[in-house]
Amino acid sequence: MRKLVIIALALLTLGTAAPAVAATGHHHSPRIAAGTPIYLQINTNNCLNSNGVNQQLTSDNAAGGCTNWHGVSIGSSLFLMENGANNCMRENNSNQITVVSNCNSSDAQQQWQLFSCGTNCYKYYSSYFGNNVSVTGPASGDKVWGGNDHIDWLQF
Repeated sequence: MRKLVIIALALLTLGTAAPAVAATGHHHSPRIAAGTPIYLQINTNNCLNSNGVNQQLTSDNAAGGCTNWHGVSIGSSLFLMENGANNCMRENNSNQITVVSNCNSSDAQQQWQLFSCGTNCYKYYSSYFGNNVSVTGPASGDKVWGGNDHIDWLQF
């Protein structure tokens, strides 16, 4: 029931129904014009939280608030993932997924490819490290890393 409520609220916030998405494995522009939360597919009660500049992202309970994200196309199927404060998602050299204050399309560690894994479902892939955006577990407070886990994320 809670999952349906979250989905309904996300759709109401956008004011439109979600369209079908490209087939699995294709690059796809995220459907996030004004910015929406990114939910963990295996636990839609949790979403990506930016926790502030230079801090590692966590998977946090949606009831406590989520960071809104939108994709900024920088060409060649690459995106910057920007939050509402105009800070960008970046994988650092320790494979932590963090947020930096200066979005820079020429910083390869801020460049992401998005692959569709179904309706409203994406895999976020670091074009620099070749890692997926992964989480240590589905619980609130778990850290977000770059890794080889195949974690799917939902964005409505």
